Amino acid sequence: TPKFELGKTTKIQLGVSYIPDSSNTGAGSLSTQSNGIDTVELDATDSTTTSKFDIDRSVKNAFSGGVSIEHNISDGVDLKIAVTGECGKAAGSVKQYNRADPATVTATHKLSDLRAYNAGAVLNIGNFAFAGSAGTLGKSLTTAEFHKTGRKTNYYTAAAAYNQGPFTASVGMFKSNHFKNSVDSISFATSYQLAPGFKPYAS
Repeated sequence: TPKFELGKTTKIQLGVSYIPDSSNTGAGSLSTQSNGIDTVELDATDSTTTSKFDIDRSVKNAFSGGVSIEHNISDGVDLKIAVTGECGKAAGSVKQYNRADPATVTATHKLSDLRAYNAGAVLNIGNFAFAGSAGTLGKSLTTAEFHKTGRKTNYYTAAAAYNQGPFTASVGMFKSNHFKNSVDSISFATSYQLAPGFKPYAS
């Protein structure tokens, strides 16, 4: 989509998309399913313990959209902010099977609807750039009967970079919590443009 000018220092860009049914992904051959169903096998010590779940995360009537704003604060100082999100109706479910009779569905569990959001910003000040973002999937496409350890997903990022001619250096942080599984990561990177088309880097 084009960028629209709001005055002399600000630009705005909007976008939206619609997906009637996410399960219609196509397949490479007639014998290949394109339903997007994930099968999870569970260990069991006897013949009656539940052993398998079929998880269908397909979504119907899904909308995704975003807006970004670029603003020139002053000479050499620019700010860009973007917000995106998507929502949709969960069309699938989680089917539960019993080890003693794997062909028979013993229970069907409804999934939560899709609700996901993300926001980020970049501030450029001369040779420096600072960025950050945060997002959440909430309880999208999960169910308490299967996702017993937790249902929420959130993540955060932050970064700072310096650029001087052919030299760049940056530090970044990533933190996430997915079903109560946490990740904390810090990265450092640097590069130098020795010649056109040749840029050694280390991270």
